[in-house]
Amino acid sequence: MHRVQRGRAPKLSLKSFSFVHKLAQGHICIFQFLANSLGAGVCRDIHLVFIRVEIFEHYCQLQQRKLPVEGSADRHLVLLFALCIHRYVLCAQVHYIHRILLEGGLKVLNVEGGSGVVNSQVHYGIKGLQSRGDEGLNIEGGYFDIFELLHTTAAQKHGCKGYKQYFSLFLHTVQPANIRKLSIFAVVSKKVYIETYGCQMNVNDTEVIFSILAKEGYERTEDIEKADVIMANTCSVRDNAEQRIWGRVEQFNVHKRARGAVVGILGCMAERLKDALLDTGKVDIVAGPDAYRSLPRLLADVSEGHPQINVILSREETYGDINPVRIDKNGVSAFISIMRGCNNVCSYCVVPYTRGVERSRDYHTIVREACDCVEKGYKEITLLGQNVDSYLFEDVNFAKLLAMVAEISPSVRVRFSTSHPKDISDEVIETMAAYPNICHHIHFPVQSGNDRILEKMRRRYNREWYLNRIAKIREVMPDCGISTDVIVGFCSETEEEFRDTLSLFEEVGFDSAFMFYYSERPGTLAARNYPDDVSLEDKTRRLNELIALQNRLSLESNRRDVGKEFEVLVEGPSKKGQGQICGRASNNKMCVWADSTHKAGDYVKVKVTDCTSATLLCELV
Repeated sequence: MHRVQRGRAPKLSLKSFSFVHKLAQGHICIFQFLANSLGAGVCRDIHLVFIRVEIFEHYCQLQQRKLPVEGSADRHLVLLFALCIHRYVLCAQVHYIHRILLEGGLKVLNVEGGSGVVNSQVHYGIKGLQSRGDEGLNIEGGYFDIFELLHTTAAQKHGCKGYKQYFSLFLHTVQPANIRKLSIFAVVSKKVYIETYGCQMNVNDTEVIFSILAKEGYERTEDIEKADVIMANTCSVRDNAEQRIWGRVEQFNVHKRARGAVVGILGCMAERLKDALLDTGKVDIVAGPDAYRSLPRLLADVSEGHPQINVILSREETYGDINPVRIDKNGVSAFISIMRGCNNVCSYCVVPYTRGVERSRDYHTIVREACDCVEKGYKEITLLGQNVDSYLFEDVNFAKLLAMVAEISPSVRVRFSTSHPKDISDEVIETMAAYPNICHHIHFPVQSGNDRILEKMRRRYNREWYLNRIAKIREVMPDCGISTDVIVGFCSETEEEFRDTLSLFEEVGFDSAFMFYYSERPGTLAARNYPDDVSLEDKTRRLNELIALQNRLSLESNRRDVGKEFEVLVEGPSKKGQGQICGRASNNKMCVWADSTHKAGDYVKVKVTDCTSATLLCELV
């Protein structure tokens, strides 16, 4: 028996068990960890015990060995890995060890003894161990939970006394002769796959979800075939977004039937259609936007015929304490949510019903997350909210927050989305102009150019107010790019009212626009109060006319940039390939140029030589 020397250690902190956390996440080869720890004698607080069962090589050679698994022919290395907790450990810390070891994915794969073979894959102790009083322990056919003492009143009152005594008995009485074969605890890391639909807020939510699950031993995968858990983070803004998810549920169900994968639907669609999703029998977990902290529990509790659901909306949840797992491909741009929910309740919009009331995140946590992004090498930070202009935490408004983030690093660009025309202040516009690293681009949804329709939409501004805000932006930042959202064919919209939208587009000259025809969302004010009385034919015709107009306006805007020079942040290879790379200027216009020397994250000076309606064609300066 090889034993790490004991020693009176101080009370343990949770950091003492960081290696166990890493072990449970599959980040450390268990053999390599045991060999290194034993050889270096670094584990003063945790006593590792190796019991020789069959002849095995010297422990230093274990670094080169693979973990034996059930059914493996490689049985000449058979170990018993046990953790004996120091008697001064706090009860709460033992609970932490218990959670990491058991919920983190450590399993006993195979135990063979004189009374028969017990094949088990259990999370609670070693199946087959029975107490025999003074004679110690033996492997029999029953079940004994070595952690059950943690949950007794006595254990809670007297710390770890019962737990310590049990382990002491276990370590001193088990003899090699009593066990023929015992596979080591195996690290089982479950893989989770998430598809993300909808807005940038959902992208950030997915990053939060990955972070929450990683702490519980789940590993991210981009290969659905390897996933134990398959999820979709969904959008409900338009009907076609939901229809796409229904199609994906059918595809996910193929994996569920074939290999028992757990299927989860998350986000806005889960909040809105919870019952319909569960009624399919093809979805195991339904979780709304404010329920992501409960996902580990939902995953632990799910079983065949017993789906799990949490769609409770919160007035406080902002996930401000969670450091998201960044999933962007190029490592250049990071999204940070500064608030959640919305209080505007536009008559056509489902967001207040799926994301809850508006609440602003503590600015300290936002700045801390932005600093972390800078330290990790990100070159662009986008602040996200349904209405960033209404951000307010204590005495910090959005303009002040914008300045705080911009001051972290002058070499890191700052963007934001989305502004609301009724709330954007002169202070925000002037702050943008004051900091060179705040990009000169505002996404400024207008939705309609007609006052009656704007009132019916509950937008709380009129055409004149919107145009005055545009004038202020261009007065302070003449080079500012402006994009918008618009809905055509809203309830009772006439042809003349649609023409008001066309004329507003002409007057503003947007650089780009996201354009849609009205899609009624069940449960909204419009769905409850206004008939969807514009025909699909008229909606489609109006949308096509507006798209044609915006294509012309975009081309005219881009042509005005021909001959100008821009500093561009490289995002990566262009979709066109052929040695070209792409990136965005401060005004958010996409630039493409031939380049074999620069890479994603570099700042490059380019000159515009030509353009399309969507792209500036450039050359290096």
